[in-house]
Order: sequence, then C-alpha cells, then structure tokens
Amino acid sequence: MTLDDRAKRTRAAVLTVAVFALSGGAAYALFQRSRGAAEAPRISRVPEAFPVPEYDFAYASDKVGHFDLYLTTLDGDLELRLTDNPLGESGPAWSPDGSLIAYSILGDAGSDIWVTAVSEGEGRAVTSETGDEVGPTWSPDATRLAFTNSDSIIEVVNLDGRGRQPLIDGSASDFDPDWSPHGERIAYAHNAGDHENSDIWVMEPSGASKEALTHMKGSEHRPAWSPDGKEIAFVSTETGIGQIYVLDLQDRAVRQLTQDPMWKEDLSWSPDGRRILYVANTEDETNGDRDLFVIEATGGNPQEVIAGPNQDVAPAWNPAASSM
Repeated sequence: MTLDDRAKRTRAAVLTVAVFALSGGAAYALFQRSRGAAEAPRISRVPEAFPVPEYDFAYASDKVGHFDLYLTTLDGDLELRLTDNPLGESGPAWSPDGSLIAYSILGDAGSDIWVTAVSEGEGRAVTSETGDEVGPTWSPDATRLAFTNSDSIIEVVNLDGRGRQPLIDGSASDFDPDWSPHGERIAYAHNAGDHENSDIWVMEPSGASKEALTHMKGSEHRPAWSPDGKEIAFVSTETGIGQIYVLDLQDRAVRQLTQDPMWKEDLSWSPDGRRILYVANTEDETNGDRDLFVIEATGGNPQEVIAGPNQDVAPAWNPAASSM
C-alpha cells in the first residue's frame, strides 16, 4: 500500500469514527453504562493515527506463546496486539457498529465472555459463571450476545450481564451460534446425539421455531450469515475433509466453495458480502499451523493473508473497515 493510499484510507477512517461519535455510538454507550468492576486483561488502546476502521479484521494467535487478539489489515501493513493475557483469549466478534469486540477469555474457573471498547482500551466481563462460555455473537441492536456453554447449550445474555437464559433444552449438542443480520433468526450447529454428524439449524432468538437447513452426509458446523441475510456459509465434512459450502436460503441450493485438501474452520464474511475469511490447517486437521485465507464468495483461488508457524484462528471482519 502506498503512502497516498494509506493517507486516503486514514482520512476515511477518521470520518467513520466521527460519524460513530455523532450518532451516539449505541453499543458503546450501553457498554459504558454497564461497565463492571471485574479486572480486565491488559488491553491496548488503538492509536489515534490509525483508528478502528483502519483495521480490516480481528483474529486470535498464539504467536507469543499464548492466544491473544490482534487487529490487522489484509495486506499486513498494519497490525496491533489488542490483548495481553497469559491465559489466552479467542473468538473475537465485532459489535455491528465496530465499536466493541466480544470474545472468550480463559480464567481460573473456565472461559468467560468479555467485551472490550476497542478505541478506549477498556474491557469488562459479561459472564462469570463456573464452566466455559465461548463463541459470542451479537444481536443486530448490540444489546445481547448469544454463546455456547460447556454443556453444548446455546444461551443469550444482555450486554450488562443480566437476563441470561438458555435457548436450547440440552437434549442435544448445540453450538456455533450466529445471529442473522436482521435479527429474526440464529443459525447454529445441531447434533441430536443419535449419530456423529451435526447439521445446520436455525431458530428464533427466543429459541422457538427450530428448523433444520442441511441434511448432508458429513458434519456441518460454523454457520456464518452473509451480510444481506440471504445466504449462510458453513463448513462440512461431506467429502471427508472440512470444506466451505454456501446455502442459498431462498431455494435451499448448496454450492461447494473450496476444493483444496486443507481442513477449514472459522468463517467470516466481508461487510460487502464479496469475500469470506477463514482458517485452514496447512498440514492436517489435528496438527501443524493454522493460517488465514480469503476467498471470493463466488469461488476462485484462495489467497493466504496470514502465514507462519503459529495457530492463527477465529478471523472476524471489521464491519466498520474503511477499506470496504
């Protein structure tokens, strides 16, 4: 990226931040009102020279020996280590306006959901129960989070930590929730327990009207809604290895997006719906390093965006990225 490109991008980023500030920043305002007293990990403040919209996506990496969260760009010209906690963080999820990131942080009693105000370098716990709470996903109005607990039950909780309730009765294994962009449904992976394969299901945010969307031979998981809510990308092992597929919700047609022999995980759509970020195991499905790739939503050759002998996982595209 040239200096002129960087200057143009930074001006756009500053303008975007100004728009957030003038609009009141609903998600950030709610975060400020509900801040608790729990001690946060060390969190870096995003520098004013390169504000939040300057970064294309967040991800987790163990490049320093434990998992921390990073903000970076597709071209790799800019990167910020957002968190510093020896116990580790993962699963970043941006609020719809790009002002907050929810994620899981490992503690003495398990993993809890935390939320960080990215531009302020401040964070707080949303959950603090014994056991694990992982994989947060935001409601479109940024007032609630859905997540999976250690019993494979999907729950929702208000951003202030109140109103926590299960959406699933626990009779099956349910995980990987992803809230639809318009808020009417939550997609998730469902395993009834009578076979080893999971399918993609949807339900209302209340837990009602559960419906299966896939009935493939493999195990389907990691659903990710397209920004317009018309498609769901997911991972399936139908071919014997985790590949990316896209489901058209209107005609229920499924198309395979990737073909290469690397195992795929952790999908995230670009805000304009044109590309998908994902994780690929570059050696095999259990060992070796994990790298980040991007592919056009219509298919084509994937492009590696982060490589190295590390576990780079859980990419989450910044909805406020000025490059979009």
